[in-house]
Amino acid sequence: MYAAGESHPHKDPSLAFLRRLATGSLRGVTDTEVLQEILYRFWALRLKAKAIEVFDLFVTTVPTVLPVTKRDMLRAKALLAEQQDLPPRDAVHAAVLLNNGLKSIYSYDRHFDRIPGILRVEPEHFLLDK
Repeated sequence: MYAAGESHPHKDPSLAFLRRLATGSLRGVTDTEVLQEILYRFWALRLKAKAIEVFDLFVTTVPTVLPVTKRDMLRAKALLAEQQDLPPRDAVHAAVLLNNGLKSIYSYDRHFDRIPGILRVEPEHFLLDK
């Protein structure tokens, strides 16, 4: 969202992160909920054409899209019960990570730091990484 949005301190680091994914120097996967977030966010801003453009660019850059399953939703519910102030969408992302044996998430959302088994990396890391 930062990469495609207006000027923001997180915009350049997010673009650097996406460039690394696009060039193949970094491997990444996403889940269907991320795609829904892209569509919804720009639709809510009344930027339907941008929603479609950003969606298409993102799935080209990150072609591996994991489904959100019932098992993921059950784990997300358990995470919500365990974690204070964890938003439901992020509980879903965390559940998909954990259920698929993934360990890292690239995010500015610090509540991922409190979830055992997940290592959060901020995209700023890719501005410093040569």
